[in-house]
Amino acid sequence: MKKFLAAVVVTLLGCAGVVAAQSTPVAITATVTGANGAPFVYGSYQIQLADQSGNPLNNIVPAQTQFSGALSATGSLALSIYPNSAFALPAGVTSTQWKFTVCSAQNNVPVWLQSYYQCYSSLVTVTTAGSYSAAVSTGAPAVYWNNMLTGSAYYNSTNVSGALTAVTNPNPYDFSTQVATDAFTTRLTNLQMANVPIGSVTGGTYSFNSAGIGALANYTASGGVITSILVWIPSGSGYQVGDLVTFQAGNYDSLVRITAVTSGQPTAGTILYGGTGYVSGTSITETGANAVQFTFLLSGTLTSNATFVNQYGSYLSTGNQWLWANNTTGAFTVTVCQAAAAGSQSCGGRTVTLPQGTNNSTMAFIQTDGVANVDSAVQYIPGNLNIGGSVSVAPARVGTFVCTGAGTINITNSYVVTASNVVISLRVVGGTVTTPPAMNALTSGVSFTVLCGATDTSTYNYAILN
Repeated sequence: MKKFLAAVVVTLLGCAGVVAAQSTPVAITATVTGANGAPFVYGSYQIQLADQSGNPLNNIVPAQTQFSGALSATGSLALSIYPNSAFALPAGVTSTQWKFTVCSAQNNVPVWLQSYYQCYSSLVTVTTAGSYSAAVSTGAPAVYWNNMLTGSAYYNSTNVSGALTAVTNPNPYDFSTQVATDAFTTRLTNLQMANVPIGSVTGGTYSFNSAGIGALANYTASGGVITSILVWIPSGSGYQVGDLVTFQAGNYDSLVRITAVTSGQPTAGTILYGGTGYVSGTSITETGANAVQFTFLLSGTLTSNATFVNQYGSYLSTGNQWLWANNTTGAFTVTVCQAAAAGSQSCGGRTVTLPQGTNNSTMAFIQTDGVANVDSAVQYIPGNLNIGGSVSVAPARVGTFVCTGAGTINITNSYVVTASNVVISLRVVGGTVTTPPAMNALTSGVSFTVLCGATDTSTYNYAILN
């Protein structure tokens, strides 16, 4: 009788194990999302039954202990799976879990749908049917990509709003990590070949290397062009007279020269270029940028020498090439140089003096290394240069003089400088020319003198070439 009862107990226990093994699977769903809220669109998953430590369990009933598949266009999965309570526990195992290994899209999708490949694992205990999104997404890394087919943008919410529409800085000189829109790249592309007319050049320093920051001004604009500065609001710091600044509005292309400063704050300025796209209002200023534009057209009446100081930086960040047209008038020079240091208005190394002309007739192609030197970008041609046709020289740089036998002739012309080449040619013969006249003295910016032959009373032409 005791043996019979023991056999019955064993049989019943065996039946209990069979009942557990035959439990019905439950339907579960999950949407896998990364740490930044982006779903693992078109990703993949593998599911493995595991023990309490995450080690895989196989050859255990119920028999199906592994699943795999692809995530949907929303990063979702749906399948039927046994609850963990359905499994008979092998020796040494105290509980079971499902180990989900999920990877972001990589293979079998167009390249524009591929994200930076990310995989991770999470341990999930399935009890009943339902959604397990939070449990499956535990430990998921951030994913960043764009679905060009559906227009869905999966980026951090701080730099993107809406489908394929990014919030970006409209300033084409921006160096932030914000996303670039079509409008930003178009504006930058247009600016790369832009002409910048710089008027009212009178002399002194014109610095693209300002250390100033944060100045505010209220201005009037008409037709998109800034026409007057109403008031400089006491603000900012680090400005110097001669700094060039741009109002951060419109198309970010205005150019103003600071002409008065109090304790590092601008109190007056001259509009050199009113820019485009502006409306009347108040705006902050930043250092006038010249790293993108290609052509600068200078005009104005010089009352002293003018120096344009380029921004100091590195070979990579501020090395550049430009076309400069010096259409100014007045017997003074315009020089372009590279700043000696950040915020400095002093020239660092070699400089280029721009020849004067009219209607852009003396356009100069120059380049800077961004660190110390500015050089002419026109190739030097050794030997003699034969020029067909004629060479035109500005009227103010040419003239005539008459020799007196063995005389020294003083010729006043403010365009003559130490580096000038003065060409002298015979106009009308007088007396006897035994020795061609020759320069024997020069006062830069004032005059030069010519020594004539003993019996020479001829009339001569001269032309000053800088």
